Amino acid sequence: MKLSQFKDKKDSKKVIIILIAIGLLIGGIILGSSFASFKENKSFKVMEGNFIYEGSGDIIFAFYQNDEEVGTMPSKDSDYVFNANDSFCDNGATINWDANEWDPNIRNLTTTKTKCNLYFSYNGTLNTIRTISSTDTKGMWGYKDKITKIVIEANKSKKTGSEGQVVHGPFDESEKKDSSIESYVVCDTGDTNCTGYLQGEGGIKLNSDSSNLFKSFAKVTQIEKIKNLDTRGVTTMEDMFYYMSNLQELDLSSFNTSSVTDMGYMFDGASKLTKITYGSNFIHKDGAKTTNMFRDCPANKPDKNVHSSWNGVSFN
Repeated sequence: MKLSQFKDKKDSKKVIIILIAIGLLIGGIILGSSFASFKENKSFKVMEGNFIYEGSGDIIFAFYQNDEEVGTMPSKDSDYVFNANDSFCDNGATINWDANEWDPNIRNLTTTKTKCNLYFSYNGTLNTIRTISSTDTKGMWGYKDKITKIVIEANKSKKTGSEGQVVHGPFDESEKKDSSIESYVVCDTGDTNCTGYLQGEGGIKLNSDSSNLFKSFAKVTQIEKIKNLDTRGVTTMEDMFYYMSNLQELDLSSFNTSSVTDMGYMFDGASKLTKITYGSNFIHKDGAKTTNMFRDCPANKPDKNVHSSWNGVSFN
């Protein structure tokens, strides 16, 4: 009898120990899964709203405005529209956009951890940047001797910089003086190795007089996202890239120069600029000035292969 009771107690202890071990194992699995999920999802924002799910599973979203990833989906009353052609999900899931509810209906969702990339395009009116004088020291132009890179952004967002960096701005660079175009300058300690950010919602419409725009940014080695500049109304590009003596490549494939009447000294002094990419809208308007357009600049010049209007044009 006593022996039987002892065995019962011993067996009970074994059961308790086994149950505790199973509990710890399950808890570890859940914690590990949660951490893995966090690692996978931390750069995405899970959308809240009314969805139609066909099937079962988890879904995570990434939002893009003008091809730039942003943290949240633009609101319904913004000037952004859903871009169905560029939006997609992986794992065979599909997107049906509900414009009235401003929500995506995700269908054919059959597996967990499905990612959907939602693209939005700006459908509003671009704001215009102010004119820049040849000796300008306002806003970003006051840091010409410190900036090594310029980034043109089609989304307005406050710059905070990383640890140890110094942020200057925002500076109002708009023609209307309403802060619709802003700039920031983000520098390493001691105001060294600075990056200049020029921002406008949807992009930036250049002033009809865009002479001196990047003049004498002598330390800049690259201009990123220059496609976000709308050049269609520009009439003057004189000195636009004058003395950018460390710039090496330039992508002007998005430039429309059909209204430009003055390109004089446009790349003068850009002594390290060896490659320029032109697009089919980079044309020579009949009678437009090209005086010393490429003086002291070894870059490839536009010719009839870019557009027939360049045939026979002199750059002296």
